[in-house]
Amino acid sequence: MKKSLANVTKIKTETTKDIKTKQMLDNLCHSVLKKNHGLYLTHEEDMEKERKFRKDLADECQEKMNNINDELNEQKNVRI
Repeated sequence: MKKSLANVTKIKTETTKDIKTKQMLDNLCHSVLKKNHGLYLTHEEDMEKERKFRKDLADECQEKMNNINDELNEQKNVRI
């Protein structure tokens, strides 16, 4: 009977320890997932900023090229 009670107590102690370990790991996983999601959102925001920057740069370049073409066409027409 003593061995059986000692066994039960030992199993309960180990089970309690395992539950605490599981809870700690659950918290750790939740924390990592939350951090990962935050990094994903930051990445998406950065990608959107980069996309906008590139589009603005391309638009500016295209506008300058159009102005140069207009000036060249004007000079060409003056010569003719």
